[in-house]
Amino acid sequence: MAETEQTSLSRETEITPRHSIVVVREPQEQCKEINVGSAERVISAVGGSTLILHAIKHPSLFNLLLGVGGGMLVRRGVFGHCDLYDAMGINGNTPRPGQQNPA
Repeated sequence: MAETEQTSLSRETEITPRHSIVVVREPQEQCKEINVGSAERVISAVGGSTLILHAIKHPSLFNLLLGVGGGMLVRRGVFGHCDLYDAMGINGNTPRPGQQNPA
């Protein structure tokens, strides 16, 4: 991002008293493009929730990793954005032939 564009963004600066570390948080993009279809979002959220519950009920290192993956799936389902799809240029939110665009 160019320096002139950065000045128009608000910055939040925090100085911690104990360590004198300055933390600058750039505002993140509020709206990312929705690139995951409705059915895929529901399946991701339900599957992710199942993995999280399994990890909580049966704690182990492997299940902790499953729980983290489940959290990523829940995030994908809630926000409708998949970073992997974005990197690959895939948009799963496009209507199929004969369907109308969601309003």
